[in-house]
Formats: sequence, structure tokens, C-alpha cells
Amino acid sequence: PTPVASFSVTPQCPGTTYIFTDQSTIVFGTITKYFWDFGDGTKDSVNLNPSHLYSTNGLHTVTLTVTGANGCTDDTVISFSPLPAPIPDFTNTTVCRNQSVQFSSTSTFASGTITNYQWQFGDGSSGNGATLTHQYAAAGNFNVKLIVTGSNGCVDSIIKTVTVKEIPVADFSFTPACTYD
Repeated sequence: PTPVASFSVTPQCPGTTYIFTDQSTIVFGTITKYFWDFGDGTKDSVNLNPSHLYSTNGLHTVTLTVTGANGCTDDTVISFSPLPAPIPDFTNTTVCRNQSVQFSSTSTFASGTITNYQWQFGDGSSGNGATLTHQYAAAGNFNVKLIVTGSNGCVDSIIKTVTVKEIPVADFSFTPACTYD
């Protein structure tokens, strides 16, 4: 008898390891070889239920070929895409030291809602919310990171540099003058 190749895979968020579960059958005898082709140049002929991390997003096509003890083979192909992730982005303004900076998320998520906004302001402080303000005690360039979580649990982040300028110091000089000059 010829084996029947079959497997399952659960869609994951981008950057997450996929776990493949063999569901192959054979009516009589045993399956002696499993050959997985993950479609990105990576192959596995050792593991019955392998895991794999893709380095790119998009459509992935996996082929499982099984061989019975009698040498008969069968294969199956499944194509799948990762779960969609939210697309993080935000706006801010350039300010002077000790002025409040307004941060507003302009993140989008076509497949649901964004459930969490986490901010790291680059000066050791952080905050939560779609829109918030932050005040920098020092001038300089700060790498602000926004991490957004979608309703499906997928997470993505973006880092932008925020410039905080030094407060100008008012000063003037004068030359003494005589009366009526």
C-alpha cells in the first residue's frame, strides 16, 4: 500500500516559529521516511513534527513527502501565509527641552483592531496609549519606539528619532553712552 502524506500547520504571526504536525497514514505497514521541504531552501529529513522559522513574510509553500517500508511514496503541498500584523507609525513634533512633545499613533491594522500601544521614549521612560505627551529634561536626539499589538496577538514596532532642542538663552550687550548721545 501507498502511504498518504498529510500534515497541519497553524498560521502564526510574522517572525514566529511554525510547528508542523504530521498526519500521514498508511493502511498496512509503516512510514519509514519523512522529507519536509519548507519552500525557502530549507529541508528536514530527520524530524517527524518539525518547526521552522521563516526569514521573510508572504506566502509559504511546504511539501511533505513520506515513504512506506515498501518504498512507495506520496507527497502533499500546503500553502499558507502568516497572520497579518499591525503596521506601526506615529507622528510627533520637534520641541525644546522641558516642553511637552505630543505623540500620536497613526498605526493601522486592516485585519482587526490595535489593542495595545507601548512607548519607549529613549530617555529611560515609557508610556501606554494611542496618544500621549512626554517631556524631555535634556536636549538631544532620542530614539522613540512604538510597539503595537493587534487583536490577533501579532506585534510590530517602529523606531523614530525625536529631536529636542536646547532652550535659547536671551542675552544682549551694550556700550555705555553719554547723556544726549
